[in-house]
Amino acid sequence: MVLLSGKVEYLEPSPIFRRVSLTKMFQPIKRKRVYTEIIEQLRELIEKGELKPGDKLMSEREMAEKLQVSRSSVREAFLALELMGILESKSGEGTFISSVSGSAEAIQPLTMMLLMEKGTSFELLEVRRILEGEAAYLAAGRASEGQIERMKEYLSMMEEDYQRGYLGEEADASFHVALSEATGNRVLQNLMSKVSDLLIKTMRESREKMFSKPEHRQILQQQHRDIYKAVEERNPEEARNAIHRHLEFVWQETARE
Repeated sequence: MVLLSGKVEYLEPSPIFRRVSLTKMFQPIKRKRVYTEIIEQLRELIEKGELKPGDKLMSEREMAEKLQVSRSSVREAFLALELMGILESKSGEGTFISSVSGSAEAIQPLTMMLLMEKGTSFELLEVRRILEGEAAYLAAGRASEGQIERMKEYLSMMEEDYQRGYLGEEADASFHVALSEATGNRVLQNLMSKVSDLLIKTMRESREKMFSKPEHRQILQQQHRDIYKAVEERNPEEARNAIHRHLEFVWQETARE
């Protein structure tokens, strides 16, 4: 500010001063995992409309060569995008942009964050403990016979997967989603439905670690039987406690790895 002829005039900051000030606004760029960069490229192409619903992507090998990355990085990116409903894999045909991917809204911020950030699996378990504990409590008092039967079906599917040597993560996630549906609370149902793919992913990761100990299969299966039994017997308190015991066990065992 200067005073000239009785008038106050403001001078623009010098270019040198502005350059110094602007540099303080930026932070050093940290190296990202390769697969997250692949996800961001594909997301940007979808948002710009350069990739449209129904478009077929090049194969994993071709994309790996094009991007000069490993096939495992491409595979990991494809898997994450499939879990978000952005890509769709068709057996014998290839990988396509999903029909729901025509807008930015189709890319769920919560899903993206949980899939791309480290350390969020335990945070998701914490949220599940809060939500599913009360869901189990409500389901024990509200579930219809049909809803209880559906939970039983998923329980049987888990047992069959275990017997075949599979992880059973999809049946497990379906069991927990069915539990939320039995509450009759539409908000909770929608929320659990939105994160069901995340449940499958985190369950797959935790089970791959936990099943290194054979006895963990039996323990997890018994815990799900306890949850089901409490709901079937209309015991809200025990249903809530059974969920808490189950998630606490998963938390402790995966944290040891």
